Amino acid sequence: MDDVELNELFSMISSNIKSNNVVIYDKSLELLCGLTANDEGKKLLINNKQQLAIILIEVLQNPDIIKSTIIKSLTCLINICENEEFTVFIITDNSIKFYNSFDLWNKLYKNNSDDLWVLWIKLLINLTRNSSNCRIFYENRRDSTYLNNIVDDICISNIDISRYLLAILHNLTQLDEVCDEMCAIPSSLLSRILCFTKVNHPDDCRYAAAGIALNCSFKDARHDILLSDDIDILSRILLPLCGATDSYDEDDMDKLPLDLQYLDENNRREPLSSVRSLYLQILFRLCATSKCREFIASKNVYLIVRDLDLWETDLDVKNIIFNVISVLICREELPDNLSAV
Repeated sequence: MDDVELNELFSMISSNIKSNNVVIYDKSLELLCGLTANDEGKKLLINNKQQLAIILIEVLQNPDIIKSTIIKSLTCLINICENEEFTVFIITDNSIKFYNSFDLWNKLYKNNSDDLWVLWIKLLINLTRNSSNCRIFYENRRDSTYLNNIVDDICISNIDISRYLLAILHNLTQLDEVCDEMCAIPSSLLSRILCFTKVNHPDDCRYAAAGIALNCSFKDARHDILLSDDIDILSRILLPLCGATDSYDEDDMDKLPLDLQYLDENNRREPLSSVRSLYLQILFRLCATSKCREFIASKNVYLIVRDLDLWETDLDVKNIIFNVISVLICREELPDNLSAV
């Protein structure tokens, strides 16, 4: 297909949407979906991105469109939004008016069926992958309940919905203000997300939850809140790194965080090295200031990390373990803030 044929296809879809000729525009959208599934087709569509965006948004804005056509339009958008150029365009170009109907679509697809809701969420994941797009997205959606609503949906939805919502939240925590809100007390949204660090949750949920926590740990000013009882990030990230602790002597046991005491051999460590790496990076970040280092050391974290090192086989993870241990057992005077070094 060339540019001329593609423009004819666009005209056919647009005219048949207006005349509500379901069969023709549904079949025409099927052709568009096929083009978004390969690199050559995507290149052709990107060269005609304005017409493509207008057509796909027009489909979604039509209240009489049948479900199968909505699915095709969302699928096209998901596929083509893997291309950053198109993603930036659809978010920033005022002629597209993507955000004008955002709240309507969000409510409609959420209340319609899981398959439409999942497709809609997948589109939002692609729209928020890089920080600049993420900022535009968040500022257009910014209200006092937006993050609360996402976290509520993550916690009450079935796991097939939650895993994609966690991915959106992971993207959004690229933004400093989102991390601040996630850590704010008393709502403590991050504390609710840390429930997904338990090893019985799916791999992608645990990875997203760990990534969200890591993003929230980059700012030293949040570390006191993260280590407080309100969020208790230390216990949450150490539990998946623990083996059995019931062999420790009483003095060592008493110093451990309560949730880590008397764990037997049935306690499972995090099986994915990529997720273990994220937890250790968080731990290392939390050691940035002398106050937090002293607190972490007082909780006998060294024992947990030492035993993990004996068990660990991944060399990249072992390197991070080495860095954590070096900070925890260092006898030389360290700067008050390692982040500034």
